[in-house]
Amino acid sequence: MTFAWYGHLRNLSHRPWLVAALVSWAIALFEYLIQVPANRIGHEVMNVGQLKILQIVVTLAVFVPFSIWYLKEPARLDYLWAGLCLLYGPGRFILEALRDDNPYELGTLTISQIMGLVMLAGGAVLLAVLFRRGGKAGEMQPSPAGRRAAVGEPDIG
Repeated sequence: MTFAWYGHLRNLSHRPWLVAALVSWAIALFEYLIQVPANRIGHEVMNVGQLKILQIVVTLAVFVPFSIWYLKEPARLDYLWAGLCLLYGPGRFILEALRDDNPYELGTLTISQIMGLVMLAGGAVLLAVLFRRGGKAGEMQPSPAGRRAAVGEPDIG
């Protein structure tokens, strides 16, 4: 789905959006023809929540190299740390769900699963802060005081 959703940004950016949408839908149809049977096979050994978490992990593992090498987006350490939190949380959650010998449970979740969810939430918050900070591809933006100093305005506070 990564190529269907984002490949047009490089290859079809000069074409009308309708052409890009039709090409993306054709690619997505092929990928769905593979994904639906894969979900049915996976559902025999995992529940739907575990399948979704696994899908998110695989999506991120594919998207990061795709965006760096195919779309030529710059790699940044702040996105790496947010991505690691987002990958660790679901991965830990699935691993702990597969274990039968964990004595540390809090309700229906293990302590490690709760920590995985905390890491996932922390990664999501970190990513949201990075996007809110602004700038294309996570570029650092000067603070308001820094902007005023750059143009010679006094810092009123």
